[in-house]
Amino acid sequence: MPEVKTRWVDGECWLCDQDGPVVWIGPVTTIFGTCPMFACQLCIERLEARVRRHNREQDNAPPT
Repeated sequence: MPEVKTRWVDGECWLCDQDGPVVWIGPVTTIFGTCPMFACQLCIERLEARVRRHNREQDNAPPT
């Protein structure tokens, strides 16, 4: 997997509302519009664990 370059900035994590170092994780779109979404290190680790778990489950799912 390629190394991801991150640019940490001071701000608010959109997932846990904590202030501190955050990084852009992508755009978020709702019925009200689109804007940049930021997350702290702990929330990024939780998201990465969830993605790994999801991918493992998909890999082990029976063929349809």
